[in-house]
Amino acid sequence: MQLTFEEFSYAKAYSLLHRKILELIAQGLSNTQISERLVLSPKTVKNHITHIFSKMQVTDRTGS
Repeated sequence: MQLTFEEFSYAKAYSLLHRKILELIAQGLSNTQISERLVLSPKTVKNHITHIFSKMQVTDRTGS
C-alpha cells in the first residue's frame, strides 16, 4: 500500500507529535503542562498519550 503525499505528511507529523509528547512526559510534565507547551487541549493530549501507551504496551507513565 502506498501513501499519498498528504497521508505521508500527516503520518510523519503525527509521529513527530507523539515523539515530542513522550519527551515531555520523560521530563516530568503533566498533561496540562504538555497541553500548554504544545498548544493543544488537555483532552487531545490525554488521547495522544493513551494511543502512545497502547502502542508501547504500557499502562502508565512509569512504564514508558
